[in-house]
Amino acid sequence: MGRPLRRLADESGSTTVELALVLPVLLIVLLATVQIALVSHARTVVATAAAEGARVAASEGASPSAGTARARLVLRSGLGRGGASYGVSVGQWSGTVVAQVSGGYPLFIPWLGRHSVWLHAQAEVRKEGLRGGP
Repeated sequence: MGRPLRRLADESGSTTVELALVLPVLLIVLLATVQIALVSHARTVVATAAAEGARVAASEGASPSAGTARARLVLRSGLGRGGASYGVSVGQWSGTVVAQVSGGYPLFIPWLGRHSVWLHAQAEVRKEGLRGGP
């Protein structure tokens, strides 16, 4: 009579079963954390590209095309080849330079399919220039 109770109390293999149940959840959490970090990085790169583009275009003697080139350089540096697909617009209106950067950042999580997160940033900087003396 002691033997059947002993078999019920035997816990060998329970660790393997617990690992098999918990491991998929841990992997999903890990992948989601990495994806969130990558999107956050891309958002920061897009904001920096807009700020840099506006800053360069607003400097003395620079043109909006110089700001566009700088914004594209920042995108390529921060996002690699994927940065080339982002739209960059730099313009000047009444003494203010406005730079806009936008594009889709692709998600890599497999079960979501081919989705992307739309990122957009805008920066405004006053145009630098020397004013005439009194």
